[in-house]
Amino acid sequence: MLGASSAAMAPVLPSYCYASLQTKLWATHTTMLPRYAASTGLMVKPYLGRRYFIKQLNAAAAAAALKLELQLLDYAAVAERFMEGQTYLADLIHPNLVVGVEVFNMMLNLVIQHQTEQQQQQKRFQHVGP
Repeated sequence: MLGASSAAMAPVLPSYCYASLQTKLWATHTTMLPRYAASTGLMVKPYLGRRYFIKQLNAAAAAAALKLELQLLDYAAVAERFMEGQTYLADLIHPNLVVGVEVFNMMLNLVIQHQTEQQQQQKRFQHVGP
């Protein structure tokens, strides 16, 4: 829709959604195993690394997220749900659409959780006031 005004393209959201649009989410993520040969467990392309490298990388990402107080989007855990036939991959290394939807759902849940915590905190401050 080139040339269309942004107002015409803007979605109409219920009023309760506007507050969540102001929430910021600082996050990092783990990585998924690249495509591997099920019979040997070896990566299809050797330059993609080894399974234990991926596990070490994910452990380091989790430790860094904890130290930096970032939310951790665990792609590796999502991928485990689709391990049969490695259906979590669109190619050698990139997640497919289903994984993307799962991760987006995690992000929305984190935003809603953060928003709920903010609302509860505001209510507590209102009761403490003079």
